[in-house]
Formats: sequence, C-alpha cells, structure tokens
Amino acid sequence: MKTSRGTGWRKTNWAFGSVLGLLSLIPPAGAAEEVSPPGSGGPMGPEGNLYAELRTPGERFGLDGTGQPVALRLEADPPELFAPVPGEDDAPPTPLLAGFLSLLVPGTGQLLQGDQRGWVYLGVEAASWFSYFGLHGAGQQAEEDYKQFADAGWDSTRYVNTSSCFDGLGPVNLEEESAALWENRRNSPDQYYQDIADRDVYACGWQTPDQRLEYRSMIGDADGFYSAAQWVVGVLVLNRVVSAIDAAKSASGKRKAWLQSLQVAPTPDGFRVELARSF
Repeated sequence: MKTSRGTGWRKTNWAFGSVLGLLSLIPPAGAAEEVSPPGSGGPMGPEGNLYAELRTPGERFGLDGTGQPVALRLEADPPELFAPVPGEDDAPPTPLLAGFLSLLVPGTGQLLQGDQRGWVYLGVEAASWFSYFGLHGAGQQAEEDYKQFADAGWDSTRYVNTSSCFDGLGPVNLEEESAALWENRRNSPDQYYQDIADRDVYACGWQTPDQRLEYRSMIGDADGFYSAAQWVVGVLVLNRVVSAIDAAKSASGKRKAWLQSLQVAPTPDGFRVELARSF
C-alpha cells in the first residue's frame, strides 16, 4: 500500500508542476514585449529591430553610410514609430534651390537659411541698380545737352561756304563729304553728331576752335556716364554669381550637418532617435 500511495503522489506532483510550467509561459495581459539592443543576446521587439536596421550603414532613412540614423523618433510605444520626423520642417534648403534664389535676387538664398550676410548681397544689388539708373540717366541728359549745343553752334551754311579754317582745317572733297554728312543726319543721327566733333573736314561749321573743343568735351562727359553705367552692370552680374555660389555652398554644409545631427540614444523603455541641433 505504501508503494502504491507513493507512486500516485509523485504522478500528481508531476502533473501539477507541468500545468504550472505551461501557465508560466503565457504572458500576462497588457505586458510589453522586452526590447534589447542588437548583440545583447536578449529578445528584440519592433523598436529593437528598427534600431538594428538604423545602425546598419546604408542609405535607408537618409543614412550617409556611417551608421548615423537621421529620420525617425523611436518610443517604447509602437504607434510612435509612425510619428513625424523631428525637425524635418526646419531642414535647410537644398544647394540648388538656395543658389537659384540668390541668382535671381542676390542674398535671398542666404536669408532663407538664416544667414544675415544675405543683406549685404541684397544691399549691393539695390545700390548697384540705383547707381546704374543714376549714371544712365546722367548720360542721357548729357547726350541731349551736347546735341542741343551742336544744333545751335554748328552751322551748315558756314561749313559749305568756308574752304579753310582753324589753321588749314576744312573740306577736302566738299560734295562727297557733304553728301555723307546729310546721309548720316537722316539715318544715323549719333554718327552725324560724332562726325562734326571728330572729323576735321567738318570743322569749319564751328564758329571758333574753342566752341568745337567744348562740344567734344561734352560728348566725352556723356560717354563717361554711359561707360560707368556699363561697369555697374558688371557689378550686378558678379554680385549675383558670387551670391549664388556662396548660398549653394552654405546650404550644402548646413544640410550635411542637419542630416548628421540626429542621434540614437538608449532609454529604459527602448531607443530614441533625437535631433541634436548643431547649426
């Protein structure tokens, strides 16, 4: 009887222990899955698996091949895996966009990035346009003045009737030279006003040598204003090119820093990708 009772008791204990063992394998309701970093030997939840993917060098999520993840914020709660990327709206503009904007309006590519030196480029642009219009307007006024001076001072009758003036100056072939002068007067006014200033065969149309010299000086003043205006155009072009290159280089550096500024840090609840501002 003792042997039979002992055997039955051992069987009962084995069955009861087996049931407890099976019950212990069932996780309690609401229990979170354990998360461990790669290589720790522990179980891996969804956060841990994604962390492992992020740590693998490659181009996923904007990785640059150095294993620096850049584009997610991981929390212990799985729904947070689909949250917006932190700081993505504050990303610097692309070099192409920044350069293009500064090429159109110098300084705008820099200002879009928060670089205050953009105001310098913008100021040079505004000052250059102001100078251009001022110089070009002065040239137009000077041109109008010397043409009025010529119309009042150079006499075609005196030119035709004077064979020599001002120490031997005067027409060589009056008929041919006169025909060319009137042709320019009708079809090329600018050339006409230049000829009566520069060509000695038309010198006798002026009353005195000083009057002719004054007229030539007035033409020189107008040409000087126009020449200065053209130099300003060169400054405008140069300012745009330099501004565009500067904006593109600055955006390239800022964007690279932004892509490398997100860091992975372990927390008690899992892993978190955080934006570490470095610009």
